[in-house]
Amino acid sequence: AVAQWFQTRHDAIESRVQALESEHRQAQVANLVAQNSGDFFAGVKTWLLGLEGDDRRAALKQLDSALLSHRE
Repeated sequence: AVAQWFQTRHDAIESRVQALESEHRQAQVANLVAQNSGDFFAGVKTWLLGLEGDDRRAALKQLDSALLSHRE
C-alpha cells in the first residue's frame, strides 16, 4: 500500500513537471513570435516609409491583400 501511494505521488508530480515544461515552451514560443513580429513590422514600416506616391499605394494594396488571404 505504501509503495502504491509513493508511485501515485510520483506519477502526479511527474505529470505536473511535464505540464510546467510544456507551459514554459509555449511561453517561449509566444515570446519569440511577439519579438519577431515586432521586428517584422518595424521592417515593413521602414520599407513603406521609403516608398512614395503610387509605389506606396501599390505596396499597401499588396500588403492588405496578403493579410486578408492569410486570415482565411
